[in-house]
Amino acid sequence: MSSHFMKYRLVKTQVKSYPLAFKAILLLPLLFVFITSAQDEVNFIVSEPGSAPYIYTDNGNYVGIIPEMLQGLIDSGSLKIKYLSNSRSRSEEYLYNGKADMMFLSESWLKNPDKVITSISILEHRTFLYKTEKFDQNFALTSLKDNKSICTIKSYKYPALEIYFAKKTLKRIDSSNHKTMFRMLVKGRCDLVISNELNAKTLFNSQEFKRKTFFRSNVPTSVVPTNIILRASLISLQKLINMHIKKLKDSGELEKIINNNVYTDL
Repeated sequence: MSSHFMKYRLVKTQVKSYPLAFKAILLLPLLFVFITSAQDEVNFIVSEPGSAPYIYTDNGNYVGIIPEMLQGLIDSGSLKIKYLSNSRSRSEEYLYNGKADMMFLSESWLKNPDKVITSISILEHRTFLYKTEKFDQNFALTSLKDNKSICTIKSYKYPALEIYFAKKTLKRIDSSNHKTMFRMLVKGRCDLVISNELNAKTLFNSQEFKRKTFFRSNVPTSVVPTNIILRASLISLQKLINMHIKKLKDSGELEKIINNNVYTDL
């Protein structure tokens, strides 16, 4: 992907014998014409197996909040995307070594944030604990005494829980994805699940879980922004995406996209 995703063309003008008011316009020393080029395809890396409702595969196509959000840029000819997939750890490395151009993540989770640039926040990523029984009204992780098991996703880091893993008041039981975590919770193989609220809402609306009952902790374990992460050289693309996100937010379209995907049956 060329770093010159957007090009600028300098147009010089010459003054002839035009009316004074028109001359004033023509005497502008520099006129920059903004040209968007979508001739170069960008590689968007997705961490396997994806994460509904944000970005995941359905019948071989990538769908979800992020693909739908970017579709307007694709339809206008401002952006061409090729989706790639890899593990969570390798996906980030692909950005650092130039094998990928973009990915969806929170800037708070980056190993080397100084090596990339990020879009403005798309939406908040709020993480909660879930159980099949009600939480005590005064529940807090700090009050845990017994060794409780918690279903987590393999390779994911949970900064808010690390101290409890170290104290052994919480024991990790890793799964490959969110669906597997909640299956294990229903079967009693773990006491708790930690999940982003949109991941959880999407699963609770699916055929497999819609008749199950789950309870959420009153307070989130973490709240971070979500972003499009880009290679450091793609400043023009960053500006384009930021303008697009802001436009969708201001018009209310982004909220519609989120709701349409969260409440879509899987």
